[in-house]
Amino acid sequence: MSQQDRNTDADRRRRRLYEAFDDEALPLAEKRDRALEIGREYLGVENGHVERIVDGGETHEIVASVGREQLVPVGMEIDQSKTFCRQTIEQHEPLAVSDAISEGWADDPAYIEQGIACYLGTPIFVEGDTYGTVCFVSEAPRERLFDAAERAFVELVARLLGREIESRRHERRLDERDREIERGEQKYESLLAAAPDAILLTDTEDGRIVETNAAAASLTGYDESALQGRVSTDLQPAGATDRYRELFEGGFDGVETRSRFDDGTPFEIEHRDGSHVPVEISATMVTLDGEEYVQAIVRDISERRERERELRVKNRAIDTASIGVSIAAAEEGLPLVYVNDAFTDLTGYDSETALGQNCQFLQGPNTDPEAVEELRTAISEQEPITTELLNYRADGTPFWNEVTVTPVEDERGDVTHFVGFQRDVTERARHERLISVLNRVLRHNLRNKTNVILGQASHLSETLSGQASEAAGTIQAAATELAALSETAHDLETAVNEQPAPEQRDVVPVVESAIESCREGLEAGTVQVETPSTARALVPARLDLAVTELLENALEHAGSDPAISVRVDTDETGDVRIAVGDDGPGLAEHEQAILNRGSETPLEHGSGLGLSLVSWVTTSVGGRVAADVDDGTTVTIYLPGAEQ
Repeated sequence: MSQQDRNTDADRRRRRLYEAFDDEALPLAEKRDRALEIGREYLGVENGHVERIVDGGETHEIVASVGREQLVPVGMEIDQSKTFCRQTIEQHEPLAVSDAISEGWADDPAYIEQGIACYLGTPIFVEGDTYGTVCFVSEAPRERLFDAAERAFVELVARLLGREIESRRHERRLDERDREIERGEQKYESLLAAAPDAILLTDTEDGRIVETNAAAASLTGYDESALQGRVSTDLQPAGATDRYRELFEGGFDGVETRSRFDDGTPFEIEHRDGSHVPVEISATMVTLDGEEYVQAIVRDISERRERERELRVKNRAIDTASIGVSIAAAEEGLPLVYVNDAFTDLTGYDSETALGQNCQFLQGPNTDPEAVEELRTAISEQEPITTELLNYRADGTPFWNEVTVTPVEDERGDVTHFVGFQRDVTERARHERLISVLNRVLRHNLRNKTNVILGQASHLSETLSGQASEAAGTIQAAATELAALSETAHDLETAVNEQPAPEQRDVVPVVESAIESCREGLEAGTVQVETPSTARALVPARLDLAVTELLENALEHAGSDPAISVRVDTDETGDVRIAVGDDGPGLAEHEQAILNRGSETPLEHGSGLGLSLVSWVTTSVGGRVAADVDDGTTVTIYLPGAEQ
């Protein structure tokens, strides 16, 4: 068939379609079936049917089917996820598949479960909501692709069906209202008063309001009695009355709901106090007692306008944010659908280049594959993640990128997108790596040199006598303390850099294990241990290091015959306390201040790293450390109690 013949055929079938829907004598079901049959013949497919959404959108019910009905029988319910219709509903536009296999749909559930190889469908909207879909299908593929005219024809079928359903619903509402009116004016007045939106019934001859409701009075600020008799256009802002008069005289499409003029100017009602209220209006011609009126339903959309304004503000904030922001669709390949200016400035890629790509285009030869796999796993499991990657700009320059990726869910809880935040942390990463190198070199050299000093001091102490021997002993003691300080620094670095996630568990075994590790030193004195059978708390990963440090510190300062106490209990707030006390001379005041404050200053710092390690481990889970000096020293670790 030539294109001209196809156009002629399409025109003829459109006329048949309009004739069917214009026939007021036909019931909805017959109009629907005629439309499906006209469409099926025009498209040359086996079946035409209408699917209605049920069960909140998870299931589709076949409410009408023509042609090869056994292919899609009336009454059958289908899982939406196994239909091509899910695509049309999600995208709010037609979907055309002429040959499922050759067009890449062979693995789609719609083809696998139903064997549909040819599909053309589009959503049906009723009163702004998705009612379902109108579909034309065949098991066999179609030799020719669906063209624009055929798509438009199916959209016309859907639009006419939607309007017919809306019209029938509207007619039912009018019939119900008429029956209520027939039961008495009082009943009608009660229904009018109960309407949540403002209703204005206006005489078409002079434009005066003849009936209204309490919602209209609330919207305008006038009493119902004051509204009746007023010209309806007087409620519009000054200078705009002529536009509204023209709108009501011929600009409304019966059941259409509008909130703006054709040029985009928003509809407004002028409140009695002079303020302007944004509204949406639907107007219908009605006949009451043989007289024609315009019935306008007016809804206050101030909250909607405010939400739209807030959304615009948020969009501007994202566009102008100082850190890179990207949004990827949660689909195969994770293509970028948005990047802000900071992203393009950071990476050197313009938005045209970046959009549609996976963010992995920023990776390069030295990007850590383990970090990439960690990021990929988090995205696959739809979990938020923050990590650092070595990325490359468009000009090939490497930079350290602190990446945070968070899943974004829709109102149903399904992840539809991933939002990413990119921050250039190259300088910070360089500093951290430099400090790490310096730390390793210094600790290695310090340990080696300290061992030399210890060996030489020990030799001198043994071979010399008198003051010279005492001086060698002093050197030996200082070197021993310096070696211990180096080990504590190593423990602190381990606690900072290799800290697993905290756990809610019993602290008593941790404390008992630390006591056991210090058993040899504790045997020289008196040890009093008080622990409950269990004490659950949010436990940092290196709590054992912190408790061991407190025990070793207590042994060091308690003297030759130490009296050590260890107590575990729970305070009145539910926090678990681990207290280690000794009978030594007491912790220096500046050490107490540092421990209670939780940080040092350039002019006030501790003499060692042990208490810094205790503070770091404890505060990492939101805990705190306190020191009490009264006839000795008691240092107490407070850990948040476990959730019940």
